[in-house]
Amino acid sequence: MSKNGSIKEFLFSLILKMNPSLINPIIQGEFLFKELEKRGLYIDVYGLEKKRNLPVYFENQLTVSNPLHYNQVREIIDQINEGIVIWIAERFIDKYVEDIYHYLHFEVAKPIDFYAVIFNQDYVDQLSKLNQLTQYEAWHYISNDLIELPKLTLFEKVEIIPKNYIGQGIEKDIEANLTTITGRNKYLMEKLKERVPYLLNLHRSRKLNNRIISIGAGKSDIDFKISVEDRTGRSFIKIRIAKGRYQPLIDELEVAIKTSTYLSDLNFKIEQGGITHFINPNLELKQRIDEIVNAFEKIVYVTAPITYRKDVS
Repeated sequence: MSKNGSIKEFLFSLILKMNPSLINPIIQGEFLFKELEKRGLYIDVYGLEKKRNLPVYFENQLTVSNPLHYNQVREIIDQINEGIVIWIAERFIDKYVEDIYHYLHFEVAKPIDFYAVIFNQDYVDQLSKLNQLTQYEAWHYISNDLIELPKLTLFEKVEIIPKNYIGQGIEKDIEANLTTITGRNKYLMEKLKERVPYLLNLHRSRKLNNRIISIGAGKSDIDFKISVEDRTGRSFIKIRIAKGRYQPLIDELEVAIKTSTYLSDLNFKIEQGGITHFINPNLELKQRIDEIVNAFEKIVYVTAPITYRKDVS
């Protein structure tokens, strides 16, 4: 991810997700999106090339190729058995691409194709403009085709996979076991990502074996605490602020929540250090999770412009 509070790389990944036509000519196939910020290998974008049933792995960077991203690409190659690896950068230092060419041809015996792709350098300006907006506003522009798209150009390719090769496909999702804490949280996170795809912190890796899961709300020491069922049987979404110096922010959030007609159907308990919305724990489990997802989408819409605002200290 980008540094200093920037989410430009994530926005770039969102744009690729929403515009597979940018990828199809590069891989000469049909790209189907699966996941952002994939856990384990920390892959920026993960999907499937439909025609050959091959997994596709993206490593995205908005700068010149460097050792950090080169090592990440090498790790992806080492960990997978087959697939297409795409490294997108502003421009490439020949050494890194040559090393990968040599590695795939002479050191690894795997059906893996590699594509080094560059984008038009002025596109960072577009991403910088989006980065100044709230994540919801940026998503509005991206999802409604209100932005310019990057121009992707193939810099180099290493094609090892035989032409008639058909892959094993992407890993199958194991259906969430709703009788376990981890299974419930996994199901919840899947639904949250579907409903609020633009929120970066939903896609970041986290442990799902606790009754309460944390999702960053924009600033350090500010997060959402979400529970399908805590130890006392409660279901809730809480905006938690850990430090007293953020009390003015809680006061501002309280005003926004109380005056928002968008949240008028939700009830909140406001207390020192947090604002909580409780969900009826007597609802059937999937219905309860649906209620959490519906409420979370509304709460994020109202609160994110405040908690993600860059001038909040």
